[in-house]
Amino acid sequence: MGDTWGEVGSIDNDPSVAEGFSPFLAISDGFVWTANTTEEDDEKENYDLFARIFEPGSTVVSLGDIKLVGTSTIASNITNIGDTYINELEWEITILGDSPFGQFLGGTPILLNLFRGRIFSGGYTSDTISLSSMESADIASSPVKGLGHVMITITVSHDDEVLAEDSEDGFLLGSRLFLFHGVV
Repeated sequence: MGDTWGEVGSIDNDPSVAEGFSPFLAISDGFVWTANTTEEDDEKENYDLFARIFEPGSTVVSLGDIKLVGTSTIASNITNIGDTYINELEWEITILGDSPFGQFLGGTPILLNLFRGRIFSGGYTSDTISLSSMESADIASSPVKGLGHVMITITVSHDDEVLAEDSEDGFLLGSRLFLFHGVV
């Protein structure tokens, strides 16, 4: 690389230099660095380095931390960090009984079922929302009741493509949920 570059030299403050050839070329989804020095070479798209700096029309979301609201409701927030409006963004909060103690003791089906947490109500909440670029929305589960260790998973998807997902361990004691992550 660098075979066609000119000799190394200093660039002065002469305004005519700024009007000359620029090694950067902006294209629809980023910038390229090119050593081309003629229009003929530019037509060949003979680029040396390419940097995808942005992707127009991108559907990108950010999922906030999983938090506890009250004693038994899971909440988070979703932010559209892409540059397009997202219509019917699907989200779901799933709370399933988990069995880490059963796995620790050997992971047999009998032990897994014996120590698995039980969800009596509120184990699944879902909805759809629409977000403009850089817009956020809060989401929350219905109140959860159960007993034992649980795994909480929040999934955000669009057109059957998962865009963001996060999980958290917890423990249910009736209508009281305890999250295992550290207190912020």
